[in-house]
Amino acid sequence: MTRQIVAAQSGWGKSYAAQYLTVDQLEEFEFTIIADYKDEYRGLAKAGLAKWMGLGSEERSISADGWQRLIKDNPRLVVARAVGLADWRRWVATISRVAQGLPGDALVVIDEAHFVAPQETGYPEAVTELATTGRGNGVASMWITQRLQKLDETPLSQADSRLLGGFESDRDRSKIAGYIPYDVGIHEPGGQSDSLQRFKDPEGGLKGSEWIYSTTDGEKRRVDTREWEMDVPHFGGEAPSLSVPG
Repeated sequence: MTRQIVAAQSGWGKSYAAQYLTVDQLEEFEFTIIADYKDEYRGLAKAGLAKWMGLGSEERSISADGWQRLIKDNPRLVVARAVGLADWRRWVATISRVAQGLPGDALVVIDEAHFVAPQETGYPEAVTELATTGRGNGVASMWITQRLQKLDETPLSQADSRLLGGFESDRDRSKIAGYIPYDVGIHEPGGQSDSLQRFKDPEGGLKGSEWIYSTTDGEKRRVDTREWEMDVPHFGGEAPSLSVPG
C-alpha cells in the first residue's frame, strides 16, 4: 500500500476497518502518524502500539522542526483533534511536509479526509503533494472518509488501492464509478442481489460488514470484516439509535 482510500457511509464500520489495516501494516514503516479527527484510534496507545497526544491550542504552535523531533522520538503517534478545522488542516499540511523529510519510510493516516482535502474549497499544497508525490519520498498515505462526494479528486485518482463499503448516496457511488473496474451498483446496500451487507448482533450493534478491495493492478476481492480479529481496543463513535416515541 502506498496510497489507499478507505471509504463507506457512516455506520458501516469504517474506523474499525481502517484501524485494522493500520495495525496490520505498522511493521512495514519506521514512522506512522495518525491524524485522528474524532479520537477513534486511541486504542493503539491503549495497546502500547503508539503514543497518543491531542492537538490543542498549545500544540498547534509547534514548528515543523519541532514536529519532526517529536515524531523521531515517538515514531508511532496518534494525534487527536482538539482545534478548529482550519488549524487542523494546517497541521495536516505540516505533517505531510515533515513526513517526507523523515529518515525512513512513513505512513500518514488521515481520518475524515474530506475535511482535509475538500472538493469544493482549496487546501494546502503539501496535502496535494502527499497524495501525489509522497511515495517517491518514502511516504505512504491512507485517506479515510464517509463522504466521497466531498473528497477532492486528487487523493481518489492517485490511490493505488481502495477498500470501499456501502453508500446509500447516489452521489457518493457516482464519485467512485470512474475509478473502479467493476459495477458500482454492488456498493448500494440492498440495491442488487450481490450488494454489500452489514451484519448486526441481536442487540442491534454492528458486528461486521462487507467491502470490496481493489487495486490499480486489477486485483479485486470481497472482504468480510467479521473475519478480522484485532487485539487492539477500538473506540468507534457510533451514536445510539433513534426511535419514534409512542
